[in-house]
This record gives sequence, structure tokens and C-alpha cells, in this order.
Amino acid sequence: MSDTVHLNDWWSHVPDWLGRALQPGDGLPAAEVDAAVARLAAQGFAVPPALRQLHLRLGRCAPLMQHFNRFLAPADWQLDQGRLVFLDENQGVCVWQVDADGQVWMGVDDTVHPEALRLDDFLAVLMPYQLAQGGWPCCADTVLPAAELTDEREAIARELGWPLWVRHNGLTLNGQGAAMLWSLDPAPGDTDAHLFISCLRPDDLEALCERFGFAEL
Repeated sequence: MSDTVHLNDWWSHVPDWLGRALQPGDGLPAAEVDAAVARLAAQGFAVPPALRQLHLRLGRCAPLMQHFNRFLAPADWQLDQGRLVFLDENQGVCVWQVDADGQVWMGVDDTVHPEALRLDDFLAVLMPYQLAQGGWPCCADTVLPAAELTDEREAIARELGWPLWVRHNGLTLNGQGAAMLWSLDPAPGDTDAHLFISCLRPDDLEALCERFGFAEL
């Protein structure tokens, strides 16, 4: 999509997002990941390098891998019509698959359609959203008229100096360090909208709520 924005260097943000340096224990053992890669190679499927790297570096990092949508462990990887099922939606509504060329597909019941983003870009959109939706423990919101959502979000982001991290498929997310301001476009006909702040640290959320009148969730 031409209006999509995402973090090209999202890996460089991970230490700030976690509040610490990456550790070996954040990833899965290479033997475990590579056993799954070899198992699928024997079936004629080449696991995309970005997915292998993700599990090697973050496979045990629950805030990014399990606290919203859930990445399947490599031992559980299976093929469906030549595509690898790698991610479960948080309410079980759909799954995401990837082909050997890195094209991501969404599967709902028996219907599968391609996503607008390939795997590298899909992860750049998804990973901060994983934190916003539960990977970080602190969240607050404010309710405002739907017609005012964009102006209010942009005004707050501008005042804070937070750059745009993600814009894709109705999701807009600005962030800095271990805090984000984000929203989802209201559905057609909705007169109210929610604007959210998510943070790693309670003190940061408290200060932002006091400054902008958000209510902690």
C-alpha cells in the first residue's frame, strides 16, 4: 500500500522497547530452530530468513512473540497448501502464513488472501503493535469524537516530538523509546473514537496521563 509507513530498522528499537539489551535467552536455541528449518526443507519448503532470525533472537521474548498475536514455535510449524503457518491471531479468528518468497497470507476458515506487505515489512508493522496491545503492561486511553481523532493524535505527537512509526490498514502509531501513542480508524458510522497510550513503565504512563488527560486502563 502506498501510504504504509513502518520502521525499516525496527530491530534497533528492540532494546529500548524491552528496557534492556537483548540477551541470548530471548531467542530459541539454534538447534531447535534449525531442526524445524531442516524438517520443512525435506518437504521442499525454504523457511524465509527473516522468520528464522526472528526466532533465533526473540523466540522466547513473550512481550513481542506471545502477548497479543501468538507466533508458533518452530517445532509446531506446519505447511498448508505450500505455505508455512507461523502466526495465530489473538482471538483465533485467523492465521497468517508465509510462502518461501516471503509473501504473507491471511487465512480465515478456508479462505486465504495475500497481505499487502511481505514478511520483513509485515514484522516491522506488527512488532510495535504487539507491545501496544499487551506486550507492555501499561495502557491508557481517551475517548473523543471520531472526526477529531486525527487532529488530536497529530497534535499530541507533535507536542511530544514522537515520530510516526506505523501507518497501515487503519493503524497509526507514533512512538519514542518505550512509549507509544496509537489509534485504529473508527468503523464507518462510529461517532466516537479511542486514542491510546501504551508504555513499558508505569511512571511514564502516569506522567502522560496527567499531561494529556488520558485514563489508565
